[in-house]
Amino acid sequence: MRTEVLCGFFAGLSVGIAGTLLFAPASGRETRQRIRDKATEGTTAVRDRANALKQQASDALDSGAQLVDRAKQEVTDAVNAGRQAFDEARTPKTAMAT
Repeated sequence: MRTEVLCGFFAGLSVGIAGTLLFAPASGRETRQRIRDKATEGTTAVRDRANALKQQASDALDSGAQLVDRAKQEVTDAVNAGRQAFDEARTPKTAMAT
């Protein structure tokens, strides 16, 4: 949903900028240069946002992996504690000499 909104925003922005530049009172050469400059700015902005989103996704995956590792360790610890308790319960107690 956010990606669609972001794409729509940039598409509208591009059309608006292009329209403004095309109808502005400037020479063809100046107008074409302005369009190139604005296109470069837009491309850079989209690339920067994509990199930021990629980093956020990577951070989220790393956090998720850490949570999974922690949960696996807790389960392993619980299983080992259960085994130890079971083994201790099965082992006959020897009477202590009095």
